[in-house]
This record gives sequence, C-alpha cells and structure tokens, in this order.
Amino acid sequence: MLRFEKIPYKQFCEDMIKIYGSLTEEFLKHTYDSIKLPRRATAWSAGYDFYAIMDETICTDGLSTIIPTGIKFCTDDPTDVLLILPRAGLGFKKGAYLENTVGVIDADYQFAKNYGHIMIKMGCRLDSVHLVPGE
Repeated sequence: MLRFEKIPYKQFCEDMIKIYGSLTEEFLKHTYDSIKLPRRATAWSAGYDFYAIMDETICTDGLSTIIPTGIKFCTDDPTDVLLILPRAGLGFKKGAYLENTVGVIDADYQFAKNYGHIMIKMGCRLDSVHLVPGE
C-alpha cells in the first residue's frame, strides 16, 4: 500500500541546514510541524499534490532551486514507483519546470540513508515563481 510520511525531525533539520545554511531551531520546528502530507485534491485527481513547506522563490538566474518536502514515500510493493511531475499550471502560467523533467523515486528509496527525503529540483523560464506554504 502506498503512503506518505514525514521524515524524522533530525533528518529534516540536517537536510534543511545543508541546503539553506544556519537556521533557528524555532524556524525548523515550526516548518516541520506545518508539513502537510501529499493528498489527492479530488476523488478524480490523477495524482497527489505536494505542498510548499516554506516561502520559496524560483528565479531564472540560471540556477536551480532545491525544494525539500520533509516527505518520504512508503510502499510494501517493490515494484511501486513514484513519479514527480509539475502541476500543469506551474508550467503554463508561471514557466516553472522540474530540472530532471520527471522525478522517478523507486520503492527502495524509502530505505536510503536520508530516510527517503523527497527533494524537488526546479527551474523557471519566466521571471520567477513564488511558492507559498500550503499551496
């Protein structure tokens, strides 16, 4: 059965500091506590929506932005795979794209040293995209 879980708090803190540098314990705790697990927006949705965990701006300065989710995907079926695809509106309306086109997460990634922390690497073709927590 496919399910999503938060990664352990300690791993979340390590990954966030690795990406963003020094962060306060208060900020890390608040951000971790506000993580929303991915879910389908409607019964007919093709996939699960991931939500931003903090304000993040993706610019067209030629640099990619790594977006930590605080989420891991778990399954009991070794043939399961999770595909990370951008929402159509991010590409059409805002010019955002995934750096690797499609993120492929194998079932065994849940056992990785980083506890299977899903991170999304994005770029933008237009001026910029601003992600807001919960969206």
